[in-house]
Amino acid sequence: MTAVLDGVIASRVLRRQVPYRILLPAGYADSLKNYSTLFLLHGLFGSFENWTTLADVATFAEARKLIVVMPEGGDSWYTDAAAPGGDKYESYLVSEFIPYIDGNYRTICNRRGRGIAGQSMGGYGAMKFALKYSELFSFAGSMSGVLDAAEKTDEMPGAGWDDLGPSIMRVFGDAGSRTRTENDLLQMVRELARKRETDLPYLYFDCGLDDQFLPANQKFSDALYETTIDHVYHELPGNHDWVYWNERSRQLLRIAENMLAGPTGKLHAYY
Repeated sequence: MTAVLDGVIASRVLRRQVPYRILLPAGYADSLKNYSTLFLLHGLFGSFENWTTLADVATFAEARKLIVVMPEGGDSWYTDAAAPGGDKYESYLVSEFIPYIDGNYRTICNRRGRGIAGQSMGGYGAMKFALKYSELFSFAGSMSGVLDAAEKTDEMPGAGWDDLGPSIMRVFGDAGSRTRTENDLLQMVRELARKRETDLPYLYFDCGLDDQFLPANQKFSDALYETTIDHVYHELPGNHDWVYWNERSRQLLRIAENMLAGPTGKLHAYY
């Protein structure tokens, strides 16, 4: 049976205690094997607990030989905030949280065994990390991602601005800011297409047909097609809600397990 555990990391980057939840696969405690890890990122106004309180991820994970980790991301857009003194959630996840998980659990500590996924704000975060830190992940997934987050401004608000606007302006800053440029998914795609030397993760994303962020997902898929970057994109019945995300998370775990390395008998070490 899957073990559901909560933990806290004392973050130097964020200057506070930050919680997380982790699902350890059946048999983990009785084995010496290392397991692939999927990091699941929650959405705006959500928390690390959502995947097991609003969705059945703990149940879905029972059939998977996979460690599932759910970090707390606040309303950060998983980005280092533009304002001086703002939270640096991207730095926290990359430089502190992932190494902490690798150092305290029996993970496969390379990109073959590491994936990242999320819903809404977390979907944006997962795609961003996949493109920006391709050396860390071999799989990335998004459900209903707000994939145009870094493009939204007061002048060009787009879908959902009344809810998204305050956090987006706080994190990304004014139009044309360096933070926006460095975290714009479409600009990342164009830059990666120009370089053509990066081994990108397997990119999977989907969106509900009644979701207000459907056009942003279509635009991102079109950009990937135009630059011939491999990806899988589906449009399915559903809206921007936990009914949709619960159903899709079952499939997401299946895809992640298939794309990531299976359990190994190697000693726990970076390699």
